[in-house]
Amino acid sequence: MAAGRHTPAAANRTYPWQQAGIRPQKIREDRILAEVHATGGDARRISDLFGLSIEGTNRYLGALEHPDLTSPGTPHPRPLTP
Repeated sequence: MAAGRHTPAAANRTYPWQQAGIRPQKIREDRILAEVHATGGDARRISDLFGLSIEGTNRYLGALEHPDLTSPGTPHPRPLTP
């Protein structure tokens, strides 16, 4: 090794979700559900933004209609049709 040359130590990368014991897939699902709620169920936007199939998008849109998550006057999403 040449004099004066620094060799960096191996980086110990830990990400916040690793310390909390959360899997990256759960974070993705949370982001998708948050976007479903933020857009009022805009199926095309969700599909395009997350690269989901029509069937996959419709499964997430079903969360808006879940009885525990709806309130009177909440608009329901329009599912995509193949």
